[in-house]
Amino acid sequence: PKNTDSFRQSEQNETSITLQWNKVNNNVSFVLQFNGTETNISSPDGDRTVFYTVSSLTVGARYTFTLYSVFENVRSRGVSIVAATVPPNARNFRPSELDETSITLQWNNINYYVNFVLQFNGTETFISAPYGNGPVTHTVSSLTARTRYTFTLFSVSENVRSSGVNITAMTGKIMY
Repeated sequence: PKNTDSFRQSEQNETSITLQWNKVNNNVSFVLQFNGTETNISSPDGDRTVFYTVSSLTVGARYTFTLYSVFENVRSRGVSIVAATVPPNARNFRPSELDETSITLQWNNINYYVNFVLQFNGTETFISAPYGNGPVTHTVSSLTARTRYTFTLFSVSENVRSSGVNITAMTGKIMY
């Protein structure tokens, strides 16, 4: 049988991923392979789109899924995608240093494949995950003195963002 088309991740949360693809026809079923297991999936009646939810997954983990079309016990070559569960939010997000024109932010690293996006004042800054278990620091400079800023930090894995955590910090006063 031919491979299905439009195989993709349609939804995810911290412990499950919903996959979707188009039916080949009513006589073709599917086999989903990941983490060394295989799951047989019958072709549903009616609608041409198939949805399947894989649950009990690890938070913020990356998975490779391979989907085969099956007709009379013969498999297609298969199509593969990489999908990820939602990563956890960073913990202990806080300002660690303040002065008149900069704020240094700090938070706990999650792991080597979860990166971060810092959002404030309508901008986003990508921050790569450092190696090691130590805290992550990032300095935001060229700020205005005596001004309050709200920062939102997202954890990102495979282009999937966490819900985000917010803090507010104020730059120090200029002393004349």
